[in-house]
Amino acid sequence: MSSEVVIPKNDSRTSTMFLLVMSIVFSFYYIDLGFAFKPFMILSIVVFVLSLKFFEIHKLRIYEVSLLMFFTYFMLTGFLSEYPMYSIRMIFGIALVLFCYFIMRFIMSRSSIEGIENSISVAGLVFNTLSLLMYVMGLAAFNFVLSGNGVTEYGVLMDRNFPRLIGITSDPNIFTFYNFTFFFFYITHLERKWAKTGAILSGLTLLLTLSRGGILSALVGLFILFLTSNLKRKIQMVIITPVIAIILNFIIKVSTNVDMFGSILERFTASDGGSGRSIIWSRGFQLFEQNPIFGIGVYNFRAYSEDLYGTGMYMHNSYMEALVEGGLIGILLYLLIFITVIITYYNNRNLIKDKGYILFTFMAMAVMMSTYTFMVNEFFFFVLALLWRYLYEIKHPNKFIVKEKKRKERKRYRIVWSK
Repeated sequence: MSSEVVIPKNDSRTSTMFLLVMSIVFSFYYIDLGFAFKPFMILSIVVFVLSLKFFEIHKLRIYEVSLLMFFTYFMLTGFLSEYPMYSIRMIFGIALVLFCYFIMRFIMSRSSIEGIENSISVAGLVFNTLSLLMYVMGLAAFNFVLSGNGVTEYGVLMDRNFPRLIGITSDPNIFTFYNFTFFFFYITHLERKWAKTGAILSGLTLLLTLSRGGILSALVGLFILFLTSNLKRKIQMVIITPVIAIILNFIIKVSTNVDMFGSILERFTASDGGSGRSIIWSRGFQLFEQNPIFGIGVYNFRAYSEDLYGTGMYMHNSYMEALVEGGLIGILLYLLIFITVIITYYNNRNLIKDKGYILFTFMAMAVMMSTYTFMVNEFFFFVLALLWRYLYEIKHPNKFIVKEKKRKERKRYRIVWSK
């Protein structure tokens, strides 16, 4: 049997899918339970409870098998670690995020591709508009005086006299990582309503983070987009994009006293060892040499740092984290995730109707994960779930949406949920 629910074509703003995207966007606003209990986790639990009778886990893709293999192994390393209490907290966090990943898949399986894309489009506008407003409010709180270090006001982090946008997140690098999905969605769907506005907003906020890793990662995604584009789009990217960037930089400089390009150039030419990352990574290599096969255990690098160097530090590199805490076995399993994602996408490249934004987003994320710790980041899992949904559409096209006859007031669709 099947149940039918009729919803308006443009009612995605009130759908569970839209709530899912928004709950991830607002992940910074969480409940502290000894770990960050985030809005998307709350939503996932609610959806699971309400859908328990017909909840299902669809067949896993090869990259999802790789994902589960790595995290199963990674969690097991914690039971043999020097600091098991640190590991237990992370093991619980990983298990919870993996649970939420399958809820994401379930929600997406009940949503049309159009509904998913509408949700991403609207959520991206909200995310970037609010973040830009908070950035301006932060600059105003500093009286537009660009000096200070480690001071946060609204959507601005003053970092060594650089006003870096953090928006509604807690860190410019996290903001950039979140924004990749929206940025690449907009620039590959410019024909959609508000997409051009979204592309300008998301591009502007990416630059205002002054994140070296984020900007380089976005450029990698753009380079792949350039290589896979037709001649017309290549000409547009070469001519139009720099002109828009120059105009935006002029407007920002005149209105807020922030020289965006000048600040980016200063950040890239600064000899600060990647904000101390080189020191952190060298210490990580020393620990790896002592435990090369199985590593020091999940989430133990911070504990070792506190014990050996007096300061708890994060690795600021997801691949180094897999290597140091999971050993050679860990890094090989971790890299297998990325390899299988790329192979899966490539094998289905002519069938996936995403216009490439998932690939460009994933590649940008993969590059940025070499400069920051995003191993258990919710947006990374969200992109993997998106890939699964587009692949699912190949074998089940239009399974949930059947167009009805036009009505005078507006078009409507019948959503068919099959058990």
